[in-house]
Amino acid sequence: MTTKDPATLMAQQAYHEAGHAVAALAVGFTVNGIYLQGADAPMVAIDYGPAIDLFGTAENRKVGLAAITMLLAGSAAERRLFPDLTELGDVRDLGMVQEMVQWSDWTTRAERQAVKGWRYGPRPSRPWRERVWAAFGQRAEAIVDRRWLKVDRLAQALLIMPQMDGETAQKVLRNKRWH
Repeated sequence: MTTKDPATLMAQQAYHEAGHAVAALAVGFTVNGIYLQGADAPMVAIDYGPAIDLFGTAENRKVGLAAITMLLAGSAAERRLFPDLTELGDVRDLGMVQEMVQWSDWTTRAERQAVKGWRYGPRPSRPWRERVWAAFGQRAEAIVDRRWLKVDRLAQALLIMPQMDGETAQKVLRNKRWH
């Protein structure tokens, strides 16, 4: 990613977090809030329910793949609006995907192989990111594509209101009056 002006970076973050939120709702999770807290700390607060523990392991394949989809949807949304991005996933999101795949007993050997070879820390290599994206990214892209108007509406609202609770996010997504 190249350095951009602050307004572009904020828009990029808004679309990234909106992608997470819209995908989370699409796969059945609850969005409790969305917070654009500046360049270093954007966040979407999502309630996964009891199906995912604090270490990122999921109780079953359906819930695990839903969480992975939600994690990758941020980058899918960001890349749709900013196609010049060369990154395939935020380091934090990719680290969570890797942990979930490695430590869950519902994953296949091929899926564990796809995430092997990177330790959380420095930015992963492009071939590693491409492997992970090939294994898991298509569903995230499909959700973002089908719900693009919602992603766009939520991202635009985040640029006006950078901290939003889940109820307000739902109003935005339903195209209801929210401010």
